[in-house]
Amino acid sequence: MLQSTAADVSTVLVAGQIRKLYGGLTGVDLDAVRRRADAAPDRLRQAASAPPSLPPEAVHGWFTQAERMASANFARAHLR
Repeated sequence: MLQSTAADVSTVLVAGQIRKLYGGLTGVDLDAVRRRADAAPDRLRQAASAPPSLPPEAVHGWFTQAERMASANFARAHLR
């Protein structure tokens, strides 16, 4: 089991629906997935070229929220 990959799985059922049969995905438009994946770098470049302009209060609020979430997650991990 530890040495398996997705290629070793022949059939997958999810909630009674066949999602993979004889090693191939079903119900998925792989060409559309590939087109979207190929276009992802362009979308990322475009988004990064014009980052949003936020007021200092919004940036401070975001970092405050992120710090609270990180602290809570670290605390939960430590208690396990």
